[in-house]
Amino acid sequence: EVCRQAVTIAAEPDSEVVHAWPTFPEYATITALAGARARRVPLVEARHDVAAMAEAVTEQTRVVFVCNPNNPTGTALTRAELVTLVDTVPSWCLVVVDEAYVDFADPREFGSALELLGLHQNLLVLRTFSKAYGLAGLRVGYGVADVEVASLLRRARTPLRRQQHRPGRC
Repeated sequence: EVCRQAVTIAAEPDSEVVHAWPTFPEYATITALAGARARRVPLVEARHDVAAMAEAVTEQTRVVFVCNPNNPTGTALTRAELVTLVDTVPSWCLVVVDEAYVDFADPREFGSALELLGLHQNLLVLRTFSKAYGLAGLRVGYGVADVEVASLLRRARTPLRRQQHRPGRC
């Protein structure tokens, strides 16, 4: 849900969303639903190509998704790679670092974007309880961002809907 909110607040039809490929396929889906174009940057040896991702950003780019550690490869950006990428992306682009698999990363090699939050107002870090805590069916997660970004995300939130079970109906 927060991925969708990020695209909703930052992208518009015919804008661009940059992400590595292969990665979490939901990025491409929500990009298409927003009428934006996905710019897929191929992985190199199963790792994000930080230089190529930075080069893929154009004046039309509004969101850069970074799945760190990457789904499905499990490879993670180092702190230096993450800093390079976030520092390179222009301030008009929202950088979304999806750390859904952070609990499976080697802390000696993994660079968390949480450390960069105070330095970049265009940064959104996503985390979830769904993976490491066995809550996959619940999709319980959160985003951490600058106050302005958080306020925009809050406005783009879909109201909670209750699904009621009715006997005899699916």
